[in-house]
Amino acid sequence: MTRDIKGCWWLVAALAAPGTVAAPQPLEITVYVYNVAQLSHGMLRNAEQSAAKIFEVAGIRTTWREPHSSIPEDLEAGSRGDPWVPTNIALKIYTRPMIKELQVDEGVMGFVLRFETNSAVILYDRVQNLAGFKRTDTAPILGIAMAHEIGHLLLRSREHSSQGIMRRDWPSTDLQSAAQARLRFTAEQSQRMRDEVLRRSAEPPKNRVED
Repeated sequence: MTRDIKGCWWLVAALAAPGTVAAPQPLEITVYVYNVAQLSHGMLRNAEQSAAKIFEVAGIRTTWREPHSSIPEDLEAGSRGDPWVPTNIALKIYTRPMIKELQVDEGVMGFVLRFETNSAVILYDRVQNLAGFKRTDTAPILGIAMAHEIGHLLLRSREHSSQGIMRRDWPSTDLQSAAQARLRFTAEQSQRMRDEVLRRSAEPPKNRVED
């Protein structure tokens, strides 16, 4: 299944005469969402739309795809063998019991799996728990969790910031902003991510790293 959630194309105004400057290429990433936790179609679509809006403001267009077959309880499954496109992101949705063999800090809703394969994990039960505790809708929280982990992959860092969507912990005010589609990347983070997408866009596909 493929869904294009359209965002802005980070256009640069052309000051030269018409026809003398080629239009810039849009900055785009494709996110493959592996719905191992079997979320409902509506929940997943709403979360993807929330995340897409966040990246739209940052100047990056997103296309969301859901592979037909789900990944079994092997975190690395689906990350090997196929040609790897540098602008592709693999986002895998599990629950905490599904990955019991891994050490995950209490309260963590997601983590980078491997920078080499642009892959990250979301723990849906942790997202649900936070939404229930804060008495807010689950889909926007899932959307910012997805955008947060994709942000780590595009920033090439596990570090967190003191404000915005890349905070380690989100206070109630941030969650309210998320529900109202007002939680954002900082200007500096947005520029770094655009630069990274532009860099990746120039790279050819290659085989994924295998263990």
